[in-house]
Amino acid sequence: MLSSITTGSIQDFAYKFDPAKVHAVRNVFGNPGTITNNVQQIAYNSFNSISSISESNYQMDFVYGLDQQRRKSVLTNTSTSTQTTTYYRQL
Repeated sequence: MLSSITTGSIQDFAYKFDPAKVHAVRNVFGNPGTITNNVQQIAYNSFNSISSISESNYQMDFVYGLDQQRRKSVLTNTSTSTQTTTYYRQL
């Protein structure tokens, strides 16, 4: 028998899932101010992986290898800084 989770909690947060979408969180409750209400713009590449996420003054870009595995991410704050993370495959 298959079933779906409709509610859950992690530490000070409680959340509800969207019944029409698998793994989609509908609401998060608790600890006001911790989770932003800002809208995120998310772009996808040709193989349906995230290529960029933008929110307020921040943008994160993702670079993938020929095997479609993430190789690098770059987080940019339009006012001051950049942080780059490089991902290596385990052999």
